[in-house]
Amino acid sequence: MDGQRSSFTAELEALTARFGNRDSFDAAYAFLDLHLRWANALAVREPQNAIAQYLLAEDCQRTIGTFATGSGEGLASMSALYEIMGQRADLEEKLAALAHNYDEAKEHLQHALAIWTQIQSDPNGLGDDTPARSSIQRLQSKIAGAQQ
Repeated sequence: MDGQRSSFTAELEALTARFGNRDSFDAAYAFLDLHLRWANALAVREPQNAIAQYLLAEDCQRTIGTFATGSGEGLASMSALYEIMGQRADLEEKLAALAHNYDEAKEHLQHALAIWTQIQSDPNGLGDDTPARSSIQRLQSKIAGAQQ
């Protein structure tokens, strides 16, 4: 992973040099791709670090959404954002399963629940096309079961 991490770090440095701190459409897509690939590479061995990469990818996707001009571009961008958020929620649930104590597990389950609840509450109904509803029910059961 260290070699791969070095590769991702080098790519991040190159993108930062190329785009600086500009919130451009092209920069957002370039950084989004990097953060998603990095998160996927970290997900199995370093889920907490993968979560950080997913959060950065979410920021990129939000930036991309600000450039939506119509014809469903905004909805497509939100769908893409919810997919990334769902991946982060799944990792929170994984971290709960790996937790060493009840409080730590509960905290990760609550984070996952909050993410899925946010997705489900989409005002355009996009949350209905995601696993949000079933994930919310499953997480609520897990949290309730853990408290007993």
